Amino acid sequence: MPRHRPAALLDFAAALLVSAGIDASHARRLADTLIAADLLGHGSHGIRLLPRYLDEVRDGRMTRSGMPEMLKDNGATFLIDGRMLPGPVVVSHAVELSLARLSAHGAVTAVIRRSSHIACLGTYLEMATSRGAIMMIASSNPWAKVVAPFGGSRPVYSPNPIAFGIPTEGEPILIDLSMSMISANVCQEYRSRGELLPGEYLLDPQGQPTRDAGVLVADPPGAIMPLGGTELGHKGFGLGLMVEALTAGLGGFGRSDSPQASSNAVLVYVLDPDAFGGRAFLMREAGWLATACREAAVAPDQKVRLPGERALAHRRTALVEGLDVDSRLMDDLVRRAEIFGVAPPAALDFADARRG
Repeated sequence: MPRHRPAALLDFAAALLVSAGIDASHARRLADTLIAADLLGHGSHGIRLLPRYLDEVRDGRMTRSGMPEMLKDNGATFLIDGRMLPGPVVVSHAVELSLARLSAHGAVTAVIRRSSHIACLGTYLEMATSRGAIMMIASSNPWAKVVAPFGGSRPVYSPNPIAFGIPTEGEPILIDLSMSMISANVCQEYRSRGELLPGEYLLDPQGQPTRDAGVLVADPPGAIMPLGGTELGHKGFGLGLMVEALTAGLGGFGRSDSPQASSNAVLVYVLDPDAFGGRAFLMREAGWLATACREAAVAPDQKVRLPGERALAHRRTALVEGLDVDSRLMDDLVRRAEIFGVAPPAALDFADARRG
């Protein structure tokens, strides 16, 4: 696959979004979030989503300009309507507002309804951890039905990811996972390549476990199993319902409204450690746990990896050596660029990438 400089890919993606009609500042924020996901190794939620976003703009499913609407504001809690603006614009706005209020409230909760797709949740965490704050983000899609409840086989709700960031004296601990066995975007990647999933994470329409991602688009459709699968899926099911309540349930717009199009409901929760036991103790505790976990390896040549450690290492490498972009995806983006008159980024060879 061709390799590209992250900054060049960011400029390219932003230019395509601007040419499609997105406000320039919004386009930059959206493009930056996509490239940030690729840098962390979350390719299923990176620039691979750009064609989808460009189609949403073209079809009028994404609002091109303006800001989210504040619906309720109680200081430490607030509710905003995303107005189907680009998800990264809406979520970043909510995170920045929340962090600005921490000095007055210690803990701030924001709920978002009717946002466009918000991309990779993990990309937002360092907005808080870099300031010594803890942050949790959870999201659901009241329109999407791809996950089956534990004990059932028919899809009812969305994968409902949660991301959680913990600051440390070194690199932050970054947790990002779905309350389902696998995300829908990853399934789509495997389906587009004609490959089977690594494990039996899905149920076919008859309720039998399968590795075939094609069952999600069958008629009738199959479903993704909740986190924990056939044996422990009751845990993922319960967590999935929790996310439904914290996002759509608190947002005032959900599945009971029978939405006709995809949208995201989001919870953003930030905490200032100094409003509780203190930032110094949190850093000490996080450091102790990190060390203890690493020392728990079975053998000296094995390694316990903390959540986010591999992602941050991937980013360090990619910033030097560039990002791989699937050839079929780049061909699609180049075709779109020709329509808009946007110059595509030049690919790097490996030697050039190593030289930076």
